Amino acid sequence: MTIRIDRRTLLGGFAVGAAGLAVTPAAAAPKGCSFAVLGDWGRDTPEQHHVAAAMGRAAAAARSDFVLAIGDNFYSDGVESVDDPLWQSVFEGVYTHPALQVPWYALLGNHDYRGNPQAQIDYAATSKRWRMPARYYRVADPALEHNPNGVNR
Repeated sequence: MTIRIDRRTLLGGFAVGAAGLAVTPAAAAPKGCSFAVLGDWGRDTPEQHHVAAAMGRAAAAARSDFVLAIGDNFYSDGVESVDDPLWQSVFEGVYTHPALQVPWYALLGNHDYRGNPQAQIDYAATSKRWRMPARYYRVADPALEHNPNGVNR
């Protein structure tokens, strides 16, 4: 017997499973920083909310300094403007855990280019968390060099 399953369904199953996992913080390092990484977010599905909750617990346990959003931030066709409703339904209204109220350094993925990628750059001027100064950029922040207790942001 052969079972066929698409990628979205498979990942959704992983998300539901991950939401129930216990999170153990990593051993404290004398230097460095802690961060969460997220890509291929989805589009306001129950699975996305489960992942966001688990991610919040993990970020709290690790005392994450920031989130690295590695693209495909808005399925399936990006956002059109800084006022696009997806900002609320896929980002602001989903990643609400206090530990996720840190800077989000975002990158663009192929699905983001299907919309208006400039809108994601422009959103940084309206958001306390969203950081995307250009399509391609480098983060050079002294707080990332030495952050023993997660308080420098």
